[in-house]
Amino acid sequence: MIRRASLHGARGSEAPGSADLAWIVELGARAFADLGDYRDILGAWLTQDNVSAWIAEPDGERRGFTVIGFFGGDDNVADLLAIAVEPAWQSRGLGRQLLDHSVAVAAATARAGRLRELRLCVADDNFIGQRMYRTGGFHRVVGEFGAYPGGQRAVRMVYPLLTQP
Repeated sequence: MIRRASLHGARGSEAPGSADLAWIVELGARAFADLGDYRDILGAWLTQDNVSAWIAEPDGERRGFTVIGFFGGDDNVADLLAIAVEPAWQSRGLGRQLLDHSVAVAAATARAGRLRELRLCVADDNFIGQRMYRTGGFHRVVGEFGAYPGGQRAVRMVYPLLTQP
């Protein structure tokens, strides 16, 4: 089961007090440790109104998450900001389920939000992730997209959502 994460405290406050928020930040910090310290980054993303997260609970326990940001203006894109799975649950298809869910969420909002693509960045040395994204319908974009604090180059990949204006 994949459910929407509860990111705000009681009565919609922005206080980072929910168990889901704390768990996402903790798993993300472990999953992305080689890229740099993601605690502050995830915490900042997850308090923005245009960012949503979903949690995979295949056995009733939190095992993975995905975070998507929705950006309007000139870009009109959804950005898959993070996807992570507990190490003991990796290589069981849970990452693919989370990716497919992310694509479905972005596709469902594409028309109303005029979203043209779901994009992401992945480390140039994350070959497993790149393969999962490629087989999930994403294609690599040529260009320079910066680097992670750990020194890895960022590779941009996109999944087209709107084929016509």
